[in-house]
Parts: sequence; structure tokens; C-alpha cells
Amino acid sequence: MKILNKKFCCYLMRQMYGVGNATILKWLETEREGRFIPETILPHVHPKYHSIVIQQWHHIMNFLPQYEEKYLQESMICIFEQDYPALLKEIYNPPAVLFYVGDKSLLKRPCIAMIGSRTPCEYSYAMLEKLIEPLCKDYVIVSGLARGIDSRSHQRTIYYHGKTIGVLGNGLDIYYPKEHYALQKEMSQHHLIISEYPKGTQPKPYYFPERNRIIAGLSYGLCVLQAAKKSGTMITATQALEGGREVFAVPGETIDGKFEGCHQLIQSGAKLITKVEDIKEELTQWSLI
Repeated sequence: MKILNKKFCCYLMRQMYGVGNATILKWLETEREGRFIPETILPHVHPKYHSIVIQQWHHIMNFLPQYEEKYLQESMICIFEQDYPALLKEIYNPPAVLFYVGDKSLLKRPCIAMIGSRTPCEYSYAMLEKLIEPLCKDYVIVSGLARGIDSRSHQRTIYYHGKTIGVLGNGLDIYYPKEHYALQKEMSQHHLIISEYPKGTQPKPYYFPERNRIIAGLSYGLCVLQAAKKSGTMITATQALEGGREVFAVPGETIDGKFEGCHQLIQSGAKLITKVEDIKEELTQWSLI
């Protein structure tokens, strides 16, 4: 029986259909030697995937040198390594593997997430502009490279010579949405792009709620610029609240529901903010700046 490097094992399991993040975490809890065999994997896999996992395992074993070659070309951090961000370990179901391109040292710096609607109003953009310059002097700005508030947060951080991290819901070699190709390329060269999904993974709707937990988990605080009551932004904010993170919400008008999510967050304990001092005042109490 061949014993493999545990990091390589994690990489291989991330390639396998039916083997999710929770399976890898459980495998790491029980497997001390790096035995990448069905007997150590299947106990943590749903029975309906057992046959396909065994088929994939045989395929990997038959082409192991090719997988090793691809693995050596990857940049990745596993949860048991020192480079893995400590805050992220605290969340429910932390990603066992983070693939990255760019400056991984940004993961060690204090982060704040800026999130919001994919179709924000001008008021939300104006509030973002008011907050982002002073924030990016003290924090790495984290967001999801989506349309709207996410991409504008990355762009304005770069404009003001700050640092930013983009968290993807697909593989690092996939540019989604396509109009953010140049932005993602620049961030991969001068900032940081991360994903828990291996190269070639296309975006799927259920990957983005999973991606959102990483955005919340990396950050000391999360700022919601605009959110409807039912939105991905609200999922991220709720995960942040449940994870004990500071959540800040910008209030807005009450007529058309564009800010209904922000108001609900404020009622649930998020801090209402109208200026950057509202954020810094809260985080200073945690001795974060």
C-alpha cells in the first residue's frame, strides 16, 4: 500500500465527484498516515457515491504520475498548514483546501469584507466610495468578484493603492463573469484570488453560498452596502453574524425594498453605519487597528 503526502491526498480528493469538503475534513481527522485508499475514504462518503468514488480512485491510481505533475503546478494551502488563515478555521465547515494565485501573505493581514447588490443604486456606490479609501489603508478588502458592489470594491481598492482578495465560486482558471477578465487577471498578479474548487470547475448556483462562507470567515468585519431581503448578500451576512463577526449595514430608503436586507440586519444586531468612523470605532474595541 502506497502512502502519499497528505497535501497531495487532499488535492486528489478535491478532484473526485462525490467527495466534498466535509469528507476531506473527516478524512483528515481520522487519517494520520496518508492512506489514500477506498477503506479510509468511503466511510465519510454518502453510500450513493461509493461506486463512482471507487471508479475514480482506480483511475487516479492508474494515472498517478500525471496527477502528481498537475499537483506540482498548483498553488494551494491545506487547513493543517501554518499559512492557512486562523480566522477561517473558526467557521463551520472550513475549506480543507484553498487554491490560490497571487500574494498569499494577504491572508495573514486584517481583512474586512465589502459586499452588496449586483445591481446597486448610485447611493450605494457613493457610500462605497466614501468608505473604501480610508478602510483599505488599514485592511485588505475581501469580496467575491461578482457584478456590482463586489467588483467595484476590488476596483476602488486597487485605485487607492490598497490590497484586495477575491473569493471565487469556480476554478481559478475560469473568468466569471467574463467582463471581469482584466480585473481578475490584475488581482491574480498583484493581489490575491482564492477558491476551494480545483481548476476547471465551472460556476454553479450552489457554489456561491459556499463561497460566501469563506468571504465571511476571512474577515474581522463585513460591511453590507445594499441588500434585498432575499439575496446572496444576506446569506453571507447571516453567516458572518452566526460566526461572531462584526456586521455593518448601510441604511437606505424603505419604498422599493432595495435596502430591506440591510434594515433586517440592523434589527438583528448589525451596526448601522453612515461613515467610516462607525466601523473603525467598533473594530478598535477589538484592538484590530
